[in-house]
Amino acid sequence: MFSLALVACDKQKEDPNPELPAPPKPEASVSPLVGEWRLVKLEENGYETKIENCNRKSSLVFGADQTATRTTYQYTPNTDPNDAKDACNYLVEALTYTTTLQQLVLQSVGKATDTEAYTYSVTTDTLVMVYTNRAGGVQT
Repeated sequence: MFSLALVACDKQKEDPNPELPAPPKPEASVSPLVGEWRLVKLEENGYETKIENCNRKSSLVFGADQTATRTTYQYTPNTDPNDAKDACNYLVEALTYTTTLQQLVLQSVGKATDTEAYTYSVTTDTLVMVYTNRAGGVQT
């Protein structure tokens, strides 16, 4: 490891009222949620649900400006006997989000009544979101 420091000084008259440097500005903290998260595992009531390759494309992208985009991919079997190809369709939703220490609330843009509240945790590269429905069912 090599390090080099150069310092230059020039003695000038001392100012009786020296100008103090401005205090450093605090860095804006970036939420650990900011970025793209992909679906890798889904549990319902403690049981892991099989995720098809199509569903694995689903993502949730959080912006630093409290906006989010959820893209949900879903496998749709083909019902047309003349077309042998099944479809992997997707739906894109524009959302806003708010967080507290352990709660994440997603709200659909333009639909004030469409909100989802999750308890959540973030560790290095894993976001775990837990949703409890009105009947007490839990989805992770």
